Amino acid sequence: MIEDRLAMTPFDNDMLEFACAWAPFGGNDEEAFIRFGLRPKEFHAAAVSSIPSRTGDQRTDAELTAAAVP
Repeated sequence: MIEDRLAMTPFDNDMLEFACAWAPFGGNDEEAFIRFGLRPKEFHAAAVSSIPSRTGDQRTDAELTAAAVP
């Protein structure tokens, strides 16, 4: 079921909320390590990989960006 594939764990949700909150300030690697036990590269990779993907949309990042820009 698509909903199951798009579901996020509480840990994934916490990582994304943290990443979004700190992104405007350049991140907070020290706090990410304290909260999640991950080094900067590990945290960033885990946060990105936790974003649910829609398997029906096979466009590349460049295509999605181009479609979003008027």
